[in-house]
Amino acid sequence: MRWTPTAAAICFTRELHSRFFSLGRCVPVCRGGHWEALGATGRRGGGECRAEAGDRDGVYQRGMDFILEKLNQGDWVHVFPEGIGRLLAECRLDPVILPLWHGGMNDVLPNAPPYVPRVGQRITVVVGRPFSVRPLLERLRAEGTSTVSMSRVGTAQNYVSQAGQEQNCLQPPRVGTWQSCG
Repeated sequence: MRWTPTAAAICFTRELHSRFFSLGRCVPVCRGGHWEALGATGRRGGGECRAEAGDRDGVYQRGMDFILEKLNQGDWVHVFPEGIGRLLAECRLDPVILPLWHGGMNDVLPNAPPYVPRVGQRITVVVGRPFSVRPLLERLRAEGTSTVSMSRVGTAQNYVSQAGQEQNCLQPPRVGTWQSCG
């Protein structure tokens, strides 16, 4: 089963939720870039997302350190594009990236109250071609590029964006929208 960084403020707010998502190999992370910016509203493992000893911001927090450790052990890790740069730059292995894109989930379960599933909606899933960024990372390392700079390289995100564009062409347009499918 895969590991995945998961929004602590959404999935780890109650003890029962924390146990449930932990059993599914979800790792609590504070989203939004800065612990301090979340203030008393962000939650983490039943507590608040506050800076504690050893905590850092964004992709440099304990949950992401744990995910990197799992990736270095060869485990399957599911990460959204925003978190992939650091993991690729610091991973000791050559992970295979399988870009996935899904669309239409908000039509099935809106991200606003009432949280009631809507049956009969269309969901589109696009699976891209597996790829490696090893040649790119080797070149950047040879050039002396720092891991922080390497983590900003958007190669993987570009592949995911391409999958998203393909998904847009497969998903029927919503009323009042326009799409170009080259």
